[in-house]
Parts: sequence; C-alpha cells; structure tokens
Amino acid sequence: MKYIASHQPHTLVVLLFGLQLVKVDIPRSCYVRRLVERILDSGDFDISPKVQEIARQYKARNFRCFTPEKPFSICDMNDIPKPEDLPADLIAIWPPELGKTSVCADEYLPSDGSCLNLIVEEPLPIEQIPAGEKGDEPARFRSREVVLYLNQYQAEVFPSTEHRVVARGYMGDKSNVIWCKLVDEDERNTFESLQSLGCESHHIVTPLLPPYPLPTGQYLVTMPNYGSDLSKAEGSQFCGHTIHRITRQLCVAIRFLHTHGYYHLDIKHQNIAISRDSPDITVLDLGCVVNGGRSCVLFGVTGTCRCVAPEVQVWHDHDPDDCVEVDEANEPPPYDPRKADIWAIGNVVCYLLEKEGAKPDYQTELQEFGEWLMSDSPDKRPTLDRAIERLDKMGGAPLVTQIVENASASYYTDRLLISPLISAC
Repeated sequence: MKYIASHQPHTLVVLLFGLQLVKVDIPRSCYVRRLVERILDSGDFDISPKVQEIARQYKARNFRCFTPEKPFSICDMNDIPKPEDLPADLIAIWPPELGKTSVCADEYLPSDGSCLNLIVEEPLPIEQIPAGEKGDEPARFRSREVVLYLNQYQAEVFPSTEHRVVARGYMGDKSNVIWCKLVDEDERNTFESLQSLGCESHHIVTPLLPPYPLPTGQYLVTMPNYGSDLSKAEGSQFCGHTIHRITRQLCVAIRFLHTHGYYHLDIKHQNIAISRDSPDITVLDLGCVVNGGRSCVLFGVTGTCRCVAPEVQVWHDHDPDDCVEVDEANEPPPYDPRKADIWAIGNVVCYLLEKEGAKPDYQTELQEFGEWLMSDSPDKRPTLDRAIERLDKMGGAPLVTQIVENASASYYTDRLLISPLISAC
C-alpha cells in the first residue's frame, strides 16, 4: 500500500461521511487505513454520536477514502461544507476494488491544514450499485450489506474485473483464503440441494457459510479456496498419472450429479480447481446446473460457447432472426444433458493432454479415452460407469481422494426448456 507522504509533519483535515470535520496532526508518513483507524478508535477526537453510530458497524478497511484533485479551502473548522461546495473531481486513494491505496496523495495535501484533504465515505447500499452487462458487478462485493455480513465472520473480499461475479478474500487469518460469489435463487437452491446430498465428498463445490440473501434478489455464497483452476496450473504438473487421477475424479463427480438428476452443463477447465497439495480436483460453478430428473432432454442454450458438445453448440450458433418464421420447427433438436456432460469431460481430458509443458505417459490411451467421450454421435458416447471402468483398467486401482481449494467465473443460460425423455439413454 502506498502512503500519504510529506517532508515535514503536517495537519490533515478529514470530512467523515459528509457529517463532521476532524483536524488531525500526522507524522511525515501515514497509511490511510491506519489514519482512519486512529480517528475512529483512539478516543482522541470529538466524534459526533451520528458518526460513531455509522462507524461502529464497520472496520476502517471498509470505508472509501477520497482526496480532492485541487485544494479545497476551509474557512471555519466548525462549518461543514455544503454538498454543492464539495469538489467534483475526487480521486479515490483507496479504491474498493483493489483494497489498497493506488495513488500517492502527497501533492494534494498542503502542510498548513488549509484544505479539505480527505473524505471518508461508508459503503453504498447494494441497490445503488448497478449490475449486469454494463453495470459495476464487482463493486457489489464492497456494498454495505456484503461488508456488514462478512464483518461478522472477520472476512473481507477483494473484487476484480477478471472475475465479475466471484471475488477472492480471506476469513480471519490472511492465510485462510475464501471465495465469494453472487448467485441467483436457482443457483442458491442448487447449492443447498447438493449440500444436503453430501456433494462435498464427491468433488463438488460446497458453501462455507449459508447463502446470504441480498435486497437485489441475489445471494452471497461464501466458499473455501479449492486451489487454482486447471487453466492456471503449470503444464509440467500434468503427467499421465495426474491426468488419469483428475479424469477419474471428474467422472465420479459428474456421475454423482447425474445419479441425483442434476446436470452440470458447463464443464470446462476453468470450472475445475486443483489442490496445491495433491492432484485432487473440485468441480466449480453451479450457475448452469439443471435439475431435470433422472431422464430428460433439454431445449436451449447452456454452458460456454465453444466448450460444449456439438448438439449444444448448434443452439449457440442458432439465430432466430435468420429464420423466416419463428417457431419450434426452426429450432435445433433437443439434446440429452448426460451425453453433453460426458462430451465435456472428454474435452477437458484433451485440453490437459495438449497443455503446454505436459508430458503424460500412456498418452495414447488417454487420448483415445478423451476422443471416445467426445464422439460426434451422442449415442456412441459411453455411460460414466463404463468410462470409470475403462479408467480403472488403464491406470490400476483408483486412488482415494480428498477435497481441497477454488476460483471461477460464471456463465448464464439464455433460454432453457426441460422435457421428459421418452426413452432412457
């Protein structure tokens, strides 16, 4: 974290929450976070009951801190500036999405204390933070409701633009990494249903805390850290034994879902985390999961374009605007979600075999296995029982595995219809 710096000790004037001015003498250098902590917690300052009421709910790290780009004169320390008099060109010196100071504020802080140097603002309510494709979804992790909820568990998250609906953070000790995700009600229900079935023992992501309802209709799901996703792992980690182990665990996880009538429908390397301590995986991102019963067919777009089975990809490629008439006759045929998941497992196997730096032994057997799962004809793809049986013959007895760490982004379904499957596949 950068800090406020000056060649000499000087006076800083702070406007807290737009309610009260506080004059503080600070040393040559001072961290913003520690400065705010000192003002709020030391008892050395005459803080009004209203400010104390606001600050009591938060930790100093939760607040937004700004500085004016141009000096803002203060005529009377007891006179609170009117909102219209506040500078419009404020610079965030502690951006909420980074959690740390990114701009050294020295040039904005005169040493004579004659200007409003710092403004402290409490987190915004989540409903005032726009979301969606053009909104600021990551900033919702720094909203008032999320901050207050996580404070109960000594937790904090640091959203980034890399993952729009998930954010990395920690709980208590900084070595205890967590991930938080904003989900809709359907995904919340999936989390809770699978947890009741004991999914944590089958390499499926499990919440660390109960999903927390938000005023926007979303839920905050807090998860353990299961490791990095397969796309971020070094290719040198992937020998034949490791790929075999990952593949078997993935088959076991998806078979567990299918046994209970659930279909993942977004299996890809970014949605599979691998532990740092052992080649054990966890299947992430339940945003596309469908509960269609033991036998069903689907109509509509699911999963991530170019990472799905051919029969699902045609729905991604299908443009109703190209049709003369918009009716069911112009739509692609329905597909079996079990077969679509099996194809996606094969796609992950081939991805690992082709990953730069990978040096798998018995590569030919694994390559043939992946291609077997990825047959263009869904009817030629094996059941997961047969796939696991072939893996066991290929690599010897299966190894006992454990669950460990996590990260991922989310992709949403545009339109999805479920119909009973007339005949079992």
